[in-house]
Amino acid sequence: MKLKLYSYYRSSAAYRVRIALNLKGLAYQLAAVNLLGAEHRGDAYLALNPQGLVPALDLGDGRVITQRVKLPCLICADADINTPRLPSYKRKRSLKNENIGLVSLKDFMDADETHYGLTGSPTQVERIFPPENNAVRQILEGGSTTLADALHDLLKMKKFI
Repeated sequence: MKLKLYSYYRSSAAYRVRIALNLKGLAYQLAAVNLLGAEHRGDAYLALNPQGLVPALDLGDGRVITQRVKLPCLICADADINTPRLPSYKRKRSLKNENIGLVSLKDFMDADETHYGLTGSPTQVERIFPPENNAVRQILEGGSTTLADALHDLLKMKKFI
């Protein structure tokens, strides 16, 4: 069974799933979903994941798991009690004395230190600001079925679902 992970490289939810897959040693194909290009709102991706969120894990047998919070837990759960969830103790002990290669600025083709670390990061925080105060509010009233339908319609209209 070939796993296919639909992911965006800056998504923390997708990052946790990639960690879990790698810890378990599971082979998977990575399918990049460009959130900035709104690929997650396209018909092809919405057919796979109607929520339009990443990550989504295609199990290769027609099933797709889209629960962002539960997905790493589902990957780590095993039916066999003798299968470790994390790297085994023996493996950790065998790696204990291995040398870890060091990388320094001299190893990069671009040795300008202003391009690395905090000063060279393209994701620096420029300013911190509170969210805008949105004065538009809507009060929904009615029974549970009426409220559920109204909330569903509102979320669909705003393209959350």
